[in-house]
Amino acid sequence: MNGMDFAGDVAVDSVGRMVVPIKARRALGIQGQTDLKAYIDMKGGAVVLKVAKRCCLACGSTENLKSYQNIVLCDRCLTELQKNG
Repeated sequence: MNGMDFAGDVAVDSVGRMVVPIKARRALGIQGQTDLKAYIDMKGGAVVLKVAKRCCLACGSTENLKSYQNIVLCDRCLTELQKNG
């Protein structure tokens, strides 16, 4: 595939789970509890997994993040929310 390195074969089990090959996990720093985003390339017939970057839901910042019930906010937006609540 264009500009992609082969990481290994992947099998999908009966409930749809698959194991990301160790070569890919090491190259991308994927560890337990790493979130991934799956994209479908219909023309190329491919599923592409990308490491999801945690970011603030309000402003998109990736610094000083706090999470509550799967909602991620940075310190600045959290402070602003508490003031204007």
